[in-house]
Amino acid sequence: SNVIDDLLWSDKDKKSARNNRNVSINRLNNVLENVGDIRIYSDGNFWKIEVNDDTFVDYFAVSKIMNIPEQEILKNKHIISQLIELLSFGQLIPFTQLEWIDSYKAKYSNFALDFLSSNLEREEVKSNPKIKLQLANIISLFDSVNEEALNIKCNLLYAMGKKGLAKFIYNNFCNEYESILGEKYPIPFTKLIQ
Repeated sequence: SNVIDDLLWSDKDKKSARNNRNVSINRLNNVLENVGDIRIYSDGNFWKIEVNDDTFVDYFAVSKIMNIPEQEILKNKHIISQLIELLSFGQLIPFTQLEWIDSYKAKYSNFALDFLSSNLEREEVKSNPKIKLQLANIISLFDSVNEEALNIKCNLLYAMGKKGLAKFIYNNFCNEYESILGEKYPIPFTKLIQ
C-alpha cells in the first residue's frame, strides 16, 4: 500500500493517498467485473489479484503452455494454434517499464523466441511459406532486429513477387537496427535475397 501511495499520490498526505487508493481500487474492481471474475484485494500490506479459472487471461494460458515439454506441445495442433495466436500479440505489456516485471517479460519473450525459432525448422513449416512468414512476423514482434526473421520475410516476399514490400521491410529493419545497435546493418538487400 505504501509503495502504491508513494508512486501514485506522493503529493498527498497519508489519509488523502489512502482515500484515493481505496476509491481507485473500487473503480478498478468495477471495471474488472466486466472483464470476468477478477478482483483486486488487500491481504495485509500486500495487494493481490484473484482470477477465477473461468476467466481467460492470455499470460496465464501461455504460462501453462510454457510448462509443457516442447515435444508434447508439438503433438497437439490445438495447443500450437492457440500458442501462435497468443504470441501474435507480441511482447508482454510492451509499454510498461518496471523493474519488478522485467523478469516476467524476459521469460515470456525468451520462451516465444525459442519456440518460434525452433518451429521454423519443422518440415510442415519449411514447406508452407504462409506459416513460415507468419512465424517470422511474430518473431519480429519480440525481437525487432532478428536477422533470421528478416531473411525469411524478405526472401519469401521476394519469391512471391512482392519485391517492393520485401525492400520496405528490409529498409525498416535497417533503420531499427541502426537505431538500436548504433551501426548500419552490414548485409545489403541484394545479398540478403540470394
